[in-house]
Amino acid sequence: MIESCKEDAMRKRMDEYGAICKKVAQKHGCILVDFQAAFDEFLKYYHSAIIALDRIHPNFLGAHILAKAFLKKCDFDFTR
Repeated sequence: MIESCKEDAMRKRMDEYGAICKKVAQKHGCILVDFQAAFDEFLKYYHSAIIALDRIHPNFLGAHILAKAFLKKCDFDFTR
């Protein structure tokens, strides 16, 4: 959910789902990429409409944020 207001009803629900996913991943020893945290970092400085007009479907910049979070979790070396 690409929404900075954590009191937004849908954002609250998505945060609940995210917490469940984190528990399941931890229980089963799975790697979890916290895409919400990546979006939240971006949203500290920019409005959500820059990456998704409907707050759900990311555009090219939103996809870049997702890809970078995934690669960071894989310990990708961005300095090369």
